[in-house]
Amino acid sequence: MKYSNEVIEARKVYDGLLIERRELAKELAEIKAEIEDKLAGKPTARKFEVLKKRQAEVEARLADMPGLIADARDALVVALNADAEEKKKRGKEIVLQAVDSLGPEIAEYKKIIDAIEKKVSAAVNELAQVTGESFSINIEWLITEAAKHYMDDANLDHCQRIKKRLDARMMERVFAAISHEKSEADNLRRGAVR
Repeated sequence: MKYSNEVIEARKVYDGLLIERRELAKELAEIKAEIEDKLAGKPTARKFEVLKKRQAEVEARLADMPGLIADARDALVVALNADAEEKKKRGKEIVLQAVDSLGPEIAEYKKIIDAIEKKVSAAVNELAQVTGESFSINIEWLITEAAKHYMDDANLDHCQRIKKRLDARMMERVFAAISHEKSEADNLRRGAVR
């Protein structure tokens, strides 16, 4: 994901404060352990006064952390929302520009689809005269079916998949008519045998 500079900076501040809080908590635990050692009479690297002074500084900074982290989180939320709005605005502009630029190609595509539909309708009508059953093939359905069967026909290009689906659909109608006539003939023959 690509973020704006404002989001990146706000995230750095927020993450930095979280890391600082974790480090301060760890340092405070170490200071307390060192003070305990000092009180137990064990030697330590720092003097007691230095440890107490640093403990007070760390505790004060840790006390400020919830407010600082909340402010940084709020700034990050504002930056993310502003970035999202900008992306929405810019994305919409790009999409509209792309769609507008495709006007001539879409018109040409529509002409091609209409020509294909005309030829398919003529073939379907001719086939209907042979089979005696009228039917139609919607070109949008044909294109959708070709796309649906992409994995079945992975070695074919889109045009070949469309031709294959058209062939299959038309042959279904032929085989249905043949099957109907054979079934009728078989039924008549069985009736004559009785």
